[in-house]
Amino acid sequence: MKKILIVYLSLLFSVAVSGQTTTNAILFKISGNGLKSPSYILGSFHIMRGETVSSIPEFEKIYKAIPQVCFETDMNQNPTSAAMSKEVQPPHAKSMGKLTPQEILLPADSTYDKIIGVEKAAEVDTVMKAVFPMYVSNMRPTYAAIILRMMYSMQMFGITQENRHKKFTPIDYYVHAQAVSDGKSIEMLEPFAVQDSILKKMKMQKSASKKQTLTEEMNSLSDFCHTYSSKVQLIKKLKKLYAEGRGEDIMLELQNNQYASGLTSGLFDVNKRNAEWMRKIPQMIKKKPTLIVVGLAHLLKNKEAEGIVADLKNLGYKVEPIK
Repeated sequence: MKKILIVYLSLLFSVAVSGQTTTNAILFKISGNGLKSPSYILGSFHIMRGETVSSIPEFEKIYKAIPQVCFETDMNQNPTSAAMSKEVQPPHAKSMGKLTPQEILLPADSTYDKIIGVEKAAEVDTVMKAVFPMYVSNMRPTYAAIILRMMYSMQMFGITQENRHKKFTPIDYYVHAQAVSDGKSIEMLEPFAVQDSILKKMKMQKSASKKQTLTEEMNSLSDFCHTYSSKVQLIKKLKKLYAEGRGEDIMLELQNNQYASGLTSGLFDVNKRNAEWMRKIPQMIKKKPTLIVVGLAHLLKNKEAEGIVADLKNLGYKVEPIK
């Protein structure tokens, strides 16, 4: 009886583990439901360099064999990766020299110590000097915050002193450029106008914030400095999870980690867009084997949608993780 119980519990454990990992991947094979040849779908992640795809198990083999690649939108109309890379270049002494001391430094009668207190001022000083040695303790908080955001973006996109001259190319752009070069058929799931509208919504949200007083600016910088290390550690963790192909774990971190703000697009209209895409995907993969590249938030379950993997399964397709 004891032996039977052990076997039974072992089976239950195996099923539980299997159930937990069925969507904990970033690349999936789509087959069944009348398909003559399988198609594939990859979840991209905007903080990962495009070259990452070469380390994804089976990706290069799949890419070479597939005749068609599909992306979220018209990649030729999206902002270039070069522009993205330019936005996160570190400020240098030359660029600082273009500003007047009055634009960079606080008035003589204003100090961090006086306005936000010695403890917060000391933390700002320590963090800023660690990430930007040229920082001075009487720098205006708006300018210091710009520098800190740049340094954070450099951490996010993996830009170092060694590779700073090499433009950052996200995964979808990287795969698109390769597909065009290789003469593969290119498809898209939605017109560029949809994503352009989302970008405008995000921009409006940022610009809607009210003008801050000097005290509010200092406190905002202090808050960023206080969480900077935790934010950087989260980026490192997310990159490691992606390299390990643990898409489900990435989504959990993005939804539940308090330091994940700014790492997603806010999941604008994900459910609605997924529904629109699911009208096109079945017809597309029926006509021709396709590699589909979309953001991970579209692929897997999140607070806004069940995800395309679940949607495909609900239509009767067999969707298998490739690990």
